[in-house]
Amino acid sequence: KQLLLHIASNLFCLLVKRNRESDSEIERHILTQERQSDSESVTRKQRDTQ
Repeated sequence: KQLLLHIASNLFCLLVKRNRESDSEIERHILTQERQSDSESVTRKQRDTQ
């Protein structure tokens, strides 16, 4: 029983770590998308002024 508990807790920790990593990856992806759209709007403004 003790061994099973140990294995289960280890698996749970691994899952939590993996979820956190994927979350940060998703956040990074969203951030880069926002930056791209920002730069696109900036270039549009520059074109308008020209």
